[in-house]
Amino acid sequence: MKESDLTPAQAWHFMSKAARDPDILAKGLHIQGGEKSIALLCHAAEAMSIRVLGASCNGKEIKLNRRIKKMRKAEWYSYQVQQLRLLPDISETKQSATLEDYGIAALAELNGLTGLAEVKGQVGDMAAFLKVMKSRQKQGLKVTTMGQHLVFTGNPGTGKTTVARLVGQIYRDLGSLRSGHFIEVGGRDLIAEYVGQTAPKVDAVVEKALDGILFIDEAYALAAEDSRCDFGPEAVATLIRHMENYRERLVVIIAGYDYEMERLLHSNPGMKSRFKTKIAFPDYAPIELVAIFSHICNDQGYVLAPEAQRTVVRLCTDLHRTKNKNFGNGRTVRNIFDKAVMKQARRLSVTNRKPSKSALQTLHAVDIPGVQEIEW
Repeated sequence: MKESDLTPAQAWHFMSKAARDPDILAKGLHIQGGEKSIALLCHAAEAMSIRVLGASCNGKEIKLNRRIKKMRKAEWYSYQVQQLRLLPDISETKQSATLEDYGIAALAELNGLTGLAEVKGQVGDMAAFLKVMKSRQKQGLKVTTMGQHLVFTGNPGTGKTTVARLVGQIYRDLGSLRSGHFIEVGGRDLIAEYVGQTAPKVDAVVEKALDGILFIDEAYALAAEDSRCDFGPEAVATLIRHMENYRERLVVIIAGYDYEMERLLHSNPGMKSRFKTKIAFPDYAPIELVAIFSHICNDQGYVLAPEAQRTVVRLCTDLHRTKNKNFGNGRTVRNIFDKAVMKQARRLSVTNRKPSKSALQTLHAVDIPGVQEIEW
């Protein structure tokens, strides 16, 4: 990369890659201290989350005036941005699935989620397919069917439940489901303890979900290798029967860890053929975790002091670097916020009997919990 400014398209491409690969971000950017630079970083993460559906960012652009510097992976959070502004327009990278094409509120909401670029792309493709098939049907043309049942894979807190709800609304708005309502159960909720009770449990859940979405979280429990799951195969067989009988009235989305979900799909020949579409939800990159924290603060009426912003960036980076299978992604960020608010309340109760409005709204570095305080 040269000293000169990147073109909007190049900057967009770079930032999109950086959101998925911390090493790229480490080498390419340098965040200077202070409130403005961290806020811009958060806005950049938000901008990357709306790339797929083609929304625009008004009147700003990204500039990277510094030569890329090599930095150790463990220290990449200390980088500084000399100039970072949002793109004036992303028409150069516009995808086929746009809000203008559909006029669907659920797509706008999906578009507003942090990160999840690949997920948005796949859901956008599904919406495009359904839209075109409806148009073909109106013109008396042959309609190609698409398996609407989905597999969501990924770690906790990556947005699977949120996106599943939005899929129901999208299907409803496109006329594929009558109501698009959302019924959520766990895999173990479908399994009874005694003979003859499992099938009726599945029947009851499916009946509630007709004309909407049946979301089965931790669905791999249906194929778990423990004594309670002796009736797991019965639950799977009953579910498949309902999926066949209610092709036009039921969409099932199963979710869980990738490896365990593969085991479930191979537990019954009918599963693999009915769940043809898999959508992978990656862990959030550090820049996206910071953006999520910023969203929560804004929603709850809090602001971050400059030193607190830098502390949040370091914390999210450290958590991402040391994460394990139990890392909660967005849930972990919410946990950070809850602990920060609690620490702020404790601090104000001791130091200020009548705190000002500004004091009540502001989180300082001392309020941000350390890595050891975070429960994944």
